[in-house]
Amino acid sequence: MFENLLRLIKLIAKLVSAYRSLRTNLPYLFTHKKYKHLSIHNTTNSLDGGVFSPMKMLIKIHRGLSKSLKLKMVDDYLVKNKKNL
Repeated sequence: MFENLLRLIKLIAKLVSAYRSLRTNLPYLFTHKKYKHLSIHNTTNSLDGGVFSPMKMLIKIHRGLSKSLKLKMVDDYLVKNKKNL
């Protein structure tokens, strides 16, 4: 009985979290439809595989860098790959 109650509490916590996330992010969920003239993709698939994967690999290779140098490296990478975004 106690385990069922714990499962129910965890389920309710997840539902509350999902509801809050939707309520907070709802204005941004369909931006691609609101601004059709900007040709915004409706998913981030092209970013995940095409832009961010090589950048994450670059950061992983240079793992001894300080946070400020990593941020500069990311900034430089994004400026150089601006056309792919």
